[in-house]
Amino acid sequence: MTTNPSAVLSVEEEQKILARIHDPRIPSAEVNVRDFGAVGDGVTLDTQAIQRAIAHLHRQGGGRVVVPAGRYLTGSLALLSNINLHLDSPQSVLLFTTETTEAHYPLAFGHWECSPLWNYRALIYACDAQNIALTGRGVLDGQASDSVWWHWTHQIEHAWSTSARNLQRPASLRLREMNLNGVPVAERRFGDGHYLRPMFIQTLRCENVLLEGVTLRNSPMWQVNPVLCRNVTVRRMTLRSHGHNNDGVDPESCCDVLIEDNLFDSGDDCIAIKSGRDRDGREANIPCENIIIRHNRFADGHGGIALGSEMSGGIRNVFAVGNEFDSPALTYPLRLKANALRGGVIENVWLRHSRVKRVRDAVVHATMNYAEGVYGSHLPRFRNIVVEDLEASGGEYGLFIEGLAQSPIEGLVLKDIRITDVEHPLHAAHWGSGVKVENVTINGLAYPRPVQLFIRGLPQVGDYLRAIAQLPGNDDAVLRYSWWLGKTAEGPMTPLGEGDILALTPTMAGRFVRCRVNHGEMSLLSKPWLIQPEGSIDLASSHSVNAGILCARGVIEEKGGAECITRFELAQMIIRLWGLQYQPSNGVVIQDIAPDSVWYPGIAALIQRGMMALVQGKFLPDRPMRREEAATVAMMSCGVSYRNASTMLQSTFTDGRILRDIYLTNAQRAVAFGFMRCDEEGRFRPRRYLRRHEALEMLLAIGHFMGDQDAQQRQVKPLR
Repeated sequence: MTTNPSAVLSVEEEQKILARIHDPRIPSAEVNVRDFGAVGDGVTLDTQAIQRAIAHLHRQGGGRVVVPAGRYLTGSLALLSNINLHLDSPQSVLLFTTETTEAHYPLAFGHWECSPLWNYRALIYACDAQNIALTGRGVLDGQASDSVWWHWTHQIEHAWSTSARNLQRPASLRLREMNLNGVPVAERRFGDGHYLRPMFIQTLRCENVLLEGVTLRNSPMWQVNPVLCRNVTVRRMTLRSHGHNNDGVDPESCCDVLIEDNLFDSGDDCIAIKSGRDRDGREANIPCENIIIRHNRFADGHGGIALGSEMSGGIRNVFAVGNEFDSPALTYPLRLKANALRGGVIENVWLRHSRVKRVRDAVVHATMNYAEGVYGSHLPRFRNIVVEDLEASGGEYGLFIEGLAQSPIEGLVLKDIRITDVEHPLHAAHWGSGVKVENVTINGLAYPRPVQLFIRGLPQVGDYLRAIAQLPGNDDAVLRYSWWLGKTAEGPMTPLGEGDILALTPTMAGRFVRCRVNHGEMSLLSKPWLIQPEGSIDLASSHSVNAGILCARGVIEEKGGAECITRFELAQMIIRLWGLQYQPSNGVVIQDIAPDSVWYPGIAALIQRGMMALVQGKFLPDRPMRREEAATVAMMSCGVSYRNASTMLQSTFTDGRILRDIYLTNAQRAVAFGFMRCDEEGRFRPRRYLRRHEALEMLLAIGHFMGDQDAQQRQVKPLR
C-alpha cells in the first residue's frame, strides 16, 4: 500500500531521529599505549600492548586510550565498552600487519556481505559493547594492496573484462549456500585457507558508537560496517581505499545512524545501507532504519549514497541532505539496487539539496535488476522515494529509475530537479501508482514528457501498426498520436491521420511511415518504418516476421544470408539499429578494418560505447560469434546501463558450468530480458555460434526494449 510520502518524510521526523542520536558517554580517565609497552617504530608488533591498554582501562570503568605519534604495527584490535581509542596526532598511525593469518586476525563471530559466520576478525572489532569510540587526527592503514588481501578476489568490473583466478569464490559460494540452507552460524567457520577478507571496522550488536576524525586507507574489504547497532555516528572521517569491495560506510540492520561531514573516495559504494541477505536477512527481519546522511563529499565510487542490495530485512526512513558529489569516476551518486533473490523493501527515502558536479553514468540509478535480477522468488519493493532539489551535470543518464513488471515503483516523487549535459535524459520502466514529476528539466527540456515510443504490428499492406508511448509521472491517456507518410526516410512527410492505430493501405507500400506523440507542446517522433508490399511477410514463419520488421526499421537490408552471423554482420545491424553517427574515432585504432572503410567510424563507435570489443587490437570481422559473446553484445547494446551492477557467481542454466565467468552475468540477463533463449532442456549453449534467426530475434527484442523513438533526435524535430 502506497502512503503519502509527505506524511512520513518531513523535517520534523528528521529532527526526531537526530534528537535520539548522541555521542557515547565515556569517562574522562586516560592511558597511553606506550605505558603498556607499545613501541611505535613500524617494525615491532604492538598488538598485545595496545590490547592491554584497552583491557586495563575497561576494567577501571573506561576512558580514552591514547595512541601518540608513531607508527604502530598491529593485528586486529578489539574495542570494549566505555573505551575511546584516540589517535592523538596526524602522525599517529596504526599499521595493520600484512601477515594475513589467524595468528593476527583471529577467528571471531562477524558478518561477511551480510551473512553471519565465523571468520577473520575485523581490523578494529567490537561485539556486544556500549559506549565505544574511535577518534582523533591519525591514520589507520590496513596495508591492503594487489599483493595483500585484494588479490584474493577477481572482480569483473566491465563487460569485456578478462578472466582471472578468484581465490575467494569457493568460500563465498559456500557461505551463500549455508545462508540459503539455514546452516547454524556456529558451523559456518572460515578463516585461513578460505580467503574471505575481513572488514576494516566492524561493530556488532553495539550501542552508542562514535567514529570521528580519523583517516582510513587501504582496507581489505568494507571499511566501516556497523551491524545490528543502535545510535551510531560517523563524523568528519576521510575514507580512501580503492580495492575491490572497498565500500565506505555500510550500516547493516542498524537504527538511528548519523553520517555527516565525511570525505569518501572508494573502490565501491561510498555509503551502502544494508539489512541482511537472503534467508538470514528475511528470518531476522531487522530493517536498517532512521538514517541521516548530511553534508558529505563524495569523490570516486560505484555509488555515492546507495541503498541495497543486501536488504532482505528492509530499509526505511532515510534522509540525505546537502551532499556534494564530484568525480568523473563516480558511477552513480544516488543509487537503489535490489533483486528477486534477496527481496526486501526500500521505503521512505528523502534525498534533497544534492549537488552533482561530475559523474560517470547516471545521476540517480535505481534498479531491481541488480546481480541476480529477476532470478528469485522474493520480489523487492521501492516505495515512497522522494528526490528533491537536485542539480547535476554530465554523465550518460540523467535519471535511470526502473522497477519490475511484477513490482512497479510506488510513491516516486521527482521535484525541483535540474540536470544538464547528459547523453540520455531519462530511463523509466515500471513506475506504478503515486508517481509525481514536478519542475524537472533535463538538458533544458521539461518533464513529464513522452520518453519512449513503441511501434507494434506488421509493417506490410493489409495489416496495421499501433503506437504506445510512455509518459512517466502522468496519465498516458492525455497523449495524442499522429501518423505521417514520406517517400524517403528523412525527407518531407505529409499527415496520414490521428490515433494510436494506423491501417496500412496499398498506397503506403514502399513508403516510410513515422508516428509522432504529443503531450501538449512536447512531442516525440518515431523512426521511419518502410512499409512492405502485401504478402511479403510469411506469417507462418517467425523468421520471416522478424526479418520483415527489421527490414522495415532499416536494421537489415535483405532477409537472407548465411546461417552463422559474423561479427561484421552483427556490427552492421547494431549500427543501423542505433543510427550511430559516423564520427571521428577519437583514438580507436582497428588494425584489420581499412581506415577509409565506410564502416570504420561506426565500428569505432561500437567499440567506444562498449557494445563490442577488439581482440588484441583486431575486430576480426569475418569470425563467427559465439552465443556467450553475443549475450554481452546484446546487454551492452540495449540502451540501458548496468555498470557496476555486480556479477552472478552461479548460473541457472543446465549447462552453466561451461559458461565463462566473464560472460555469465550478461548471459543470464540476456535471457531474463528476452533477448536470447535457452532450449527446452534449459541449456544456453554458450559455445555454439550465433545463428541468423537468433541474431534477428535478438535485435528485434532489443529494438522493442529500447523503443522506436528516433535515435538521432530523441526529443523530436518538427515535421516538414
